[in-house]
Order: sequence, then structure tokens, then C-alpha cells
Amino acid sequence: DSLALGGEVFTRDAPERSAALLGAVRAYAATRGADALSAPALLLPYGGATRPGEVTEHFDALFALVEALSSDSYHWRSSLLLAPSRSFASELAALEPLPLPTVSVPAHTRGCTYPC
Repeated sequence: DSLALGGEVFTRDAPERSAALLGAVRAYAATRGADALSAPALLLPYGGATRPGEVTEHFDALFALVEALSSDSYHWRSSLLLAPSRSFASELAALEPLPLPTVSVPAHTRGCTYPC
């Protein structure tokens, strides 16, 4: 999801890393087969009234979107995508980053219980 929204900045600021990530995603998508890549017009939830050919997994829908956005015809921009950061770019740039404390996660042990 973040690649679809932030691909333009990622490609501009780190072109080598962006190309490597897109290459890895394309390689993974190629292993899924042609049927998975032909996304239907709508992303439908799977249910009793949904036929298997109408269902697109989240990865496949996002991959189709990223492939379209990364093409030369879109240049990572689409009026259909909501990107609030574009509207508040100057306000966000003026903010001071807050340091986050380090979180120490203990190793899992047998009999360990986790909060619900």
C-alpha cells in the first residue's frame, strides 16, 4: 500500500533501492502465474455468491496498481489515489521529528502469556 502512495518519493530519493524492490516484487509476481496477474475489474470479497474467477488477492490487486503507477504513462501519480501528504507537505516539513523510545521485546518462552 505504501509503495503505491509513496513510490514517487521513493523512486526519486532512492532510485537503486526502488528498482531493486520493484524487481523483487515483479519476480515474486512472476512465480504466481498468469491467472493471478489478470485482475478482474472489481476486488470482491470471497463469499457464497462469489465465483473463484471473480476474486483477486490483495497482493495481485496492489501489484497491478503499482505496475500501472510505475509505468511511464503515470509517473507514480493518479488523481484517483488519496494522498493527504501531498496536501500537507509544507506543514509536515516544518514539524520537528520526535524521538521514539526504544521498545524491548522479550524473547518468547514456553508458557508465556500475552495480553489480549
